[in-house]
Amino acid sequence: METLTIRGHHLFDMLGALATGESKHKTLGPAAQKIRTNPQVPIKVVVGVDDICSPCEWWDHDKAHCSRNLEDHPQDNQNSATSDENAIRVLGMKPGDVMNADDLYRLIQSKVDERVFAEEVCVVCRLVDKCRETYEQRIADVVQALSGESSSS
Repeated sequence: METLTIRGHHLFDMLGALATGESKHKTLGPAAQKIRTNPQVPIKVVVGVDDICSPCEWWDHDKAHCSRNLEDHPQDNQNSATSDENAIRVLGMKPGDVMNADDLYRLIQSKVDERVFAEEVCVVCRLVDKCRETYEQRIADVVQALSGESSSS
């Protein structure tokens, strides 16, 4: 089975697509679909380029960074790397560790509540306040979607 390589902060960026199965993002959407189709797919967590960045039109392979919004937000690449490191650390993992997707998202749900998400994982991200509002519902929806259980409400 193919192992997906996902950077730490993308584990959180994918929550909406994993919960709903829908994404307009050209490279994040297909990665999320692979996970939804096979929740036991192994995920290798990394800091830096992953299976979402590498095929993206915004990824500059020569400079090894994302070129999107750099004029308006020059710190985005460093902030993304910091969020990668924070996510992996908070989960008690190391870069390069591998875990099945369903187990990984259950681990995220158990270790990362709204406070940890906003104050430890994504603290340097300019979008943290927007994402914080829906984090706990989204992680719950993802764990449910990956477990194969349907909503009973």
